[in-house]
Amino acid sequence: MKIKSSIFAASAVFAIGLQSAEAAVLVLTETFGYAAGPLVGATGSPWVNHNGGTGQVDVSGGTVNLTGITETEDVNAPLSGSPYTVGLLTARFTVNFSALPTTVGSYFAHFKDSGFGFRSRLVANTTGAAAGAFRLGISNAGGNAATTTNVASDLALGTNYTVVMTWNLDTSSSTLSINGGPAVSAPDTATAITVESFALRQASGIGTLTMDNLGVVYIPEPSSAMLLGAMGILGILRRRR
Repeated sequence: MKIKSSIFAASAVFAIGLQSAEAAVLVLTETFGYAAGPLVGATGSPWVNHNGGTGQVDVSGGTVNLTGITETEDVNAPLSGSPYTVGLLTARFTVNFSALPTTVGSYFAHFKDSGFGFRSRLVANTTGAAAGAFRLGISNAGGNAATTTNVASDLALGTNYTVVMTWNLDTSSSTLSINGGPAVSAPDTATAITVESFALRQASGIGTLTMDNLGVVYIPEPSSAMLLGAMGILGILRRRR
């Protein structure tokens, strides 16, 4: 059984000993522990539809399922304390792909404003990957191969990968790391937006995947110490009973 999100948040903050308004703060925790069926409208679910066919993004077995083969729904969950205009937002979660994205691929997760301003787009593709493998990359705003930097590691189907992606509201820049490896930066420039939510996207090209153990942390004044604190919180969120 998964620990409920509220317990995750309380224990994480206590463990890190965050006692200052300037410390890293959990703004979203999600274990997708809903009854099997649509994510939007599930009992206790904060997720809402902002594009595409409602009810297509679904959960089962404690994970959310995303595919671009036949579905188009995009959903988002609000970040507590939003809107955010300065500081750093860091999201951490686990992905597992069962079908490959296309060569060019597309993005399936990002930070979002109140409309259709998207930043720190997480892109799945097979550009540069060996046959049967894929890669993940980051884009500030573009979301295609020309505006994406891939992590230079081939990834395999049926394997869990821990993704950490950031959006720096002060510098309008994004980074991505996988399984604690070196971070890469998005190559495309982007203007600042006011972030209100974290979003999941289904579109042609992303392949088929599940996502689990999502946590988002906000850091008002980014520093090395605060980044370590954020990683500590998000690491605790990964633990299950």
